[in-house]
Amino acid sequence: MPHPSLASPDPAAAPGEALAQALERGELPALPPGVGPDAAATLALSLGRPRTALEWTRDPLLRAAAYLRLGEHGPARSVLDDAAPDSRRAALLARAAWQAGDPQAPAVAQA
Repeated sequence: MPHPSLASPDPAAAPGEALAQALERGELPALPPGVGPDAAATLALSLGRPRTALEWTRDPLLRAAAYLRLGEHGPARSVLDDAAPDSRRAALLARAAWQAGDPQAPAVAQA
């Protein structure tokens, strides 16, 4: 039986839709079958729930994005140490530098 917070007014709604509805109501439901923690964390971020995203994912890029949405540039930089170097990591590092007021932020963004 699904968690009560995942009950959907539309019985044909996909698990992801039910999860989105629960998040919009401010609930932290258990993940429904078929929805992975990273997909759920991405959905939580898109709905403005960075703390929920931090609860669900171990992915360093998603965690860094969540920390940055909370204005916490220090933890964001720390988790990015575990991320593979790529353009998304570089963009998150540049955003962290900007949030920290680092005068080198433009150079970080261009790196």
